[in-house]
Amino acid sequence: MMLDYHNELRRQLALEHAERLASDMRRSRRLTRVEAGFPSRPSLVELLRRAAHFGRAKGAEHQIPAYHS
Repeated sequence: MMLDYHNELRRQLALEHAERLASDMRRSRRLTRVEAGFPSRPSLVELLRRAAHFGRAKGAEHQIPAYHS
């Protein structure tokens, strides 16, 4: 015996579910950048500043090159 799962009742339930989801999405508010996990501009600037500082050799002006030792 073959069952037909694509009947009118299933289609109607899926349509109602999709309409409820769309309605909920329209009522909900958008997330802020911080709530969504994206860095805000000041923290992005701070990260870039840290990356630039990290790229510099610490105490490079005080190190003696290997060929002078």
